[in-house]
Amino acid sequence: MTRTNPLPLLPGWLRLGPLAGFLAGLALLYLGERALGGVPRGVVSSLGGASLLFALVAAAWRRRETDGDRRLAATRLLVEYALGALAVLLYVAGSDLLGLFSGERLPVIVQVLWPALLLLILLPAIAMELALLGMARAPRLELWRVRFAGNSARIVALAILSFAGLNFAANRWNEKLDLSYFKTTAAGSATVALVRNTTKPLELTLFFPPGNDVLEQARAYVDDLVRHSRLANVRVVDQALDPELARKLKVRGNGYLAITYEEKTETLRLGLEVEDARGTLRQLDGKVQQALIKVLRPPRIAYFTTGHLERDYAAGGDDKRLGMRDLRQLLELLGFKVKRLGLGEGLGNAVPEDASLVIIAGPLEPFLPEERAALGRYLDRGGALFALIDPDTGVLENELLAPLGVQASQALVANDRYLVRVQDRAESPYYLATTRASAHPTVDTLSQAGGRLATVLLGTGALSKVEPTPAEVKVTFTLRAMPQSWLDSNGNGKQDADEKKDALDFAAAIERPNRAAADGTPVKDLRAVVVADADVAGDGLIANAGNGYFLSDAVRWLVADEEAAGTTESEEDVPIVHKKDEDTKWFYGTSFVFPAAILGGGLWLSRRRRGARGGA
Repeated sequence: MTRTNPLPLLPGWLRLGPLAGFLAGLALLYLGERALGGVPRGVVSSLGGASLLFALVAAAWRRRETDGDRRLAATRLLVEYALGALAVLLYVAGSDLLGLFSGERLPVIVQVLWPALLLLILLPAIAMELALLGMARAPRLELWRVRFAGNSARIVALAILSFAGLNFAANRWNEKLDLSYFKTTAAGSATVALVRNTTKPLELTLFFPPGNDVLEQARAYVDDLVRHSRLANVRVVDQALDPELARKLKVRGNGYLAITYEEKTETLRLGLEVEDARGTLRQLDGKVQQALIKVLRPPRIAYFTTGHLERDYAAGGDDKRLGMRDLRQLLELLGFKVKRLGLGEGLGNAVPEDASLVIIAGPLEPFLPEERAALGRYLDRGGALFALIDPDTGVLENELLAPLGVQASQALVANDRYLVRVQDRAESPYYLATTRASAHPTVDTLSQAGGRLATVLLGTGALSKVEPTPAEVKVTFTLRAMPQSWLDSNGNGKQDADEKKDALDFAAAIERPNRAAADGTPVKDLRAVVVADADVAGDGLIANAGNGYFLSDAVRWLVADEEAAGTTESEEDVPIVHKKDEDTKWFYGTSFVFPAAILGGGLWLSRRRRGARGGA
């Protein structure tokens, strides 16, 4: 006689005993091994082992007392509990009770293996026991439900193990991987020139604790820099170990670079964490260059003329022109202190004696005769003038420029190919880019770039020589328009029949030797740079490398510091700028050519497959 429903006839300890005994055994083992010690640990752990043994005996007895599909389910559960007991035995063998596993890797493998094996049997066992309990009084056991419950629970267990494995690996082999773009700058040629031209010892002191990540980045840069001079030296000091030196160099903690030359010291804060120092390290070359200029060069002052509605480095809200805030920052980077110069500051009488450079930035109103005379006397004694003229909006000031041998056109230079797009502005034939530069020191970096750096101008006139050119004045045109440019005399933005495409100049460098003073004191030579567009130095455009290098080289030449001209390295992200013809190619390529190519390829493959099926 076959028992079709024997489970209800089994005593309760056989129906729920295996699972209850197994869970109770695990709980007692956890309590004994993790919370207790000494004799209580042994007693509670032994009770846990006895409970696991009871679970195995109950599971085996249940299998013996059943048959059919119920026996198959009981057999599978017996195997699960046996594997669970094996996982516990692995733990005991690797614990301090037995310590059977030695070496470097085997204990780690066992430490990972036993909880994984235990989880893989515990969750399926619980799920199958619940499935069996739900069909305890059913006339016929549906074995597939038990198997489905076990397999589903095992999938959950595998998912948990996957996350646990990743977490274990991350904790044991903790490696930090930075996938973002990050690179510390190398020493640029301008900074190298400053170090190479030193005549006295130069000390670069890094205040960092040993083994610091930021120190590693900064040390590579500094080592590369000091190798260019035998007088330069680098040292690493822990501020906590040498507080006296830190006080002398005005450093209050670690994470600083101190640059010392003679009695002058400039400090640069880098930080101690790479995440905090990332921005500084990307611009490290420029910041070190700025600090070097402060300690190597005497103080210099650049005056911006004011009182004629010039562009200002603190432009008012109603002025829609590009301001000169970025130019001021560039001048400060080059070691200048920036001031204003107008009638209130004495421009009607004389330019201050401490002026190293005078900048005229796009005046809208003409200078007074007294102001022009004061500027002329300043140039006669070896002054430096940087004139940025706005033909499209301002006055030309050709009366002021005439003694320098140049004049600016009222008409703007136009081109229909070498254009740039300006955000929030309509397309214009007067928004130009040029890569043509002469061999003059004011454009040294541009000329060495071989056409890879473009200077952007937004509404520029053309410069030409005054005839006859004043005696002893040497005019060198430094920045020239790209081919196919023309002077748009009527301002219609189109080339008319009487407007010929010609070689046009945007910028000029002017020199004139000055005679000695009446008492025989030598006088510096006059130097001036004139550009027929003030936007070349406007806010936002200096971020373009061509504009930035043009302005910095021009300023260095004006103050006779051209030996420090060159590149300043930076790893900051810069926007990509396309010329008009490049934009056209990208537009038609992405809108028509590429989609047409994909569509054509799909049609060709489709016809090929149809032909193959027809031939078959």
